[in-house]
Amino acid sequence: TTTATTTNPFTSPTTSIQSTQSSPTTVALSPNTSDTLPIALQNPSFELDTIPTSTTFVTTIVGWTIGGDLAGVFRPPSRSYTLPLSSPADGVQLAFLQPSSSISQVTDYTITGNEEGIILELGLGRRLDNPSMPVLTARLETTADSTVASRAFSTASVPIPGSFSSVSLQVSAETLSFFVGQTLRVSFTTSSDVGQAGLDAVSLRVLLPVGSTTTTTVATTTATTTTTTTT
Repeated sequence: TTTATTTNPFTSPTTSIQSTQSSPTTVALSPNTSDTLPIALQNPSFELDTIPTSTTFVTTIVGWTIGGDLAGVFRPPSRSYTLPLSSPADGVQLAFLQPSSSISQVTDYTITGNEEGIILELGLGRRLDNPSMPVLTARLETTADSTVASRAFSTASVPIPGSFSSVSLQVSAETLSFFVGQTLRVSFTTSSDVGQAGLDAVSLRVLLPVGSTTTTTVATTTATTTTTTTT
């Protein structure tokens, strides 16, 4: 991973792509087990990125594709956010998006047509020292560049500067039926307005009928650990 160590997250636009490998895993839902299934995302809380001690941010994000002017991962000091980061934020780092920027990730989930819906949830943050925030648009898309659903969030969504609010986007079964067989992608873009948007704790869930039997695919990362015992 290559990191940038510039000291001002409002300058030096850059575009970076970071990725990690994951293996598709088939998950079979038996009757009467659950009506929700998580869709795995890589680095959903932005804690996998190493930020050098000489700075508070990097302009790469493990597992996410960056586009536009400037985005990356931020480890905020107390002048920027109330610490520790408030729920629904998770950990000590978050993604930041300057105006006219984007981050996106392709999932390993293929729309089946058996879903009752899909929910995208995230923590949206607003800085304490710069409370202006560009409009953030959350999108569920397909890799064929079709928009399944989108929703825009403004400063009204985060009424208290320095904190996070839980926001969400839900897609209905009827809408999903038009995209059967297509792979799902999640993306976030900011408007050209001034300020900065913070993101954390991104999650995706598919809703399925209780009592249904179906098979779907989610992304998992596999790690192998070997333990040797001497007796």
